[in-house]
Amino acid sequence: MNKIEGNFMTSRVLTVMFTDIKGFTDRTSKTSREQLLALLDAHEQLLLPIAHKFNGNLVKTLGDSLLLTFESPTNAVLCAMLMQEKLREYNNQQNDDDLINVRIAINSGEVEQRKGDIFGEAVNIAARIEGITEADEIYFTESVYLAMNKAEVPSSEVGKRRLKGIPEAIKVYRVIQDPNSSDYQDLLQNLKDNSASIKGNINPSFDTINENKQVIKPWWFAALAALLLIMIGLVTFDIFDPLAKPLQQVELATQDKSFGLAYSRADKLFEQYPDDERVHKVTYLIAQAQNNHLIATEQFEKAIETIKKVQTSRSHLNLDEIHKQTVWKMVKTYYPTNPFVRTKLTPLLRNHPDDAQLLKNIIVLMGQGTSKGPSNQALSAAILLAKHHQIEMTEQEGLTLLEAMSYESAEREQAAKLRKLVATRYKDGFTKAYVWLDKGIGDERLNSYLLLDEYAQLSDHQRFIYHLRNIEQLFTADRIFLYQSIGWLSEHKNNWLTFVKNTAPLNNIKVFNSLHNMDSTPEFKQLMKLLSGPLLALVEPMLFDWLDNKRIAYRVNAFLILENSNSADKIDLEKYHKLNLTEFDASYTPRAFRAAITYFSNKGELDILKKAESIHLSYKDFGRSPFNAALIQEALKNDN
Repeated sequence: MNKIEGNFMTSRVLTVMFTDIKGFTDRTSKTSREQLLALLDAHEQLLLPIAHKFNGNLVKTLGDSLLLTFESPTNAVLCAMLMQEKLREYNNQQNDDDLINVRIAINSGEVEQRKGDIFGEAVNIAARIEGITEADEIYFTESVYLAMNKAEVPSSEVGKRRLKGIPEAIKVYRVIQDPNSSDYQDLLQNLKDNSASIKGNINPSFDTINENKQVIKPWWFAALAALLLIMIGLVTFDIFDPLAKPLQQVELATQDKSFGLAYSRADKLFEQYPDDERVHKVTYLIAQAQNNHLIATEQFEKAIETIKKVQTSRSHLNLDEIHKQTVWKMVKTYYPTNPFVRTKLTPLLRNHPDDAQLLKNIIVLMGQGTSKGPSNQALSAAILLAKHHQIEMTEQEGLTLLEAMSYESAEREQAAKLRKLVATRYKDGFTKAYVWLDKGIGDERLNSYLLLDEYAQLSDHQRFIYHLRNIEQLFTADRIFLYQSIGWLSEHKNNWLTFVKNTAPLNNIKVFNSLHNMDSTPEFKQLMKLLSGPLLALVEPMLFDWLDNKRIAYRVNAFLILENSNSADKIDLEKYHKLNLTEFDASYTPRAFRAAITYFSNKGELDILKKAESIHLSYKDFGRSPFNAALIQEALKNDN
């Protein structure tokens, strides 16, 4: 084994391993310092003894990360397998907050050794591979795969990956870990049994003590002890780690809330060590500490602006998580008294559409069932939660998703997608949809019907109620669904006739407001036939009231229906025609106006026609009144 002497740099081929605790940076903002130290201590106690057994040498620790080297690629991968197994055993006995999920990356190649540290492309590649490794996984490069004993390691190819700062794509492999496989368990047990015979050094400082394999004589023990003390002193004075003291100075400045000084020192370190993860992490921690300081005094806007400035001037940082948490805390703090602050969430939803916790938090704060909800942001959050996460939604989440569905125009493609999400993510949504068939309005009812029709079951009675409510509430702008309901009621009359007697009378037929003649289209002729026939019992009282209505559209359509029904003889024809002559601008329904003239002319009641003529002449500048007066005059002339 080559020695590292003085300031000279030597090179050799080694297998490099990086380990890293997944999500550790997030934990730093949510966990006390004592808990973090306990976590790191447990992490090292679990992994370092295993590395020692496989001839692993600890180069350095980087907060929650370990940098190790191995002379054997096979030993490195087997060591990683046993590390993950040890962590699985540990995590099985812990609460969720105390879990340690580690990702391990391994690469082989030539490294440069100097002052107890290692450098070179092989180290950089290992660090980049660690960045793409999933929690609880072991990734390694093709150089490791080609050199290791493949019979000892179950593996599969992940594929080629482009890594930052590396000119060529690197082929990556992973260890196949299957705790349920008996073969894999036998392999792990064999490693546990045999690892006791594998001895190595976990401190690189002792890497060369036994290089010549000489027997250590008793008098050497005192010398070794003295050497140990000297080396501890060297470490203390940072000879082996030139970054230790500068990093400590950055941390002290951060603790003193001298953030400008802390950034200045961290930026100088980045200029010297741009690839050292410790520099990246300490700069991130400055931003986090400064942000927490501002949030503590509710200076949210200043905190957000500061994050943007820090991010702009330091492109190597990713402060999205800090920015997201700051915006969320601001909205949560101010929303009860200033609902308009919710608009700050819109960019977050756009940038973090798959952040389940953020989406859930938004729904809890401003979703269905809250005093000011549901907001548009909560509706969007419910849609994104259902779209990106294969989960069964809670009641509030599901009701908010239903509300989002009810706001969408039923005929649009987006509405069809939302109905599918409701069907697959919120099973209780069907119960609410059944209620909306009768009680819902507009797209709320239309989407509910389509949801149940596509993904559940509808009885003839439920279909009847739905189509009846469409007749009652839809306008001509909703012709598609209105015509569908007219068609269904016409085609399936025998299916619903028995339901009429137990159904409450209708309160309105809104389409009458803009429909001047019921027989204007084939569909409305069908509707007139239904209303004057099998549905007459549900509309008759309302139609007779409308004969006295000053709104001509309601009055004329009510007459057309009753005139074609069994109740035609109950109509007060003189009153109806008199209203048509004297109380409206006849230009909208000239047929009804002419019918009124004919009615009174045939009865010889010319005084009524003369009075109507006088009314229309007085409104000579109003619409068609002069023309209407002329029609009356012509009838009077003919009668004379």
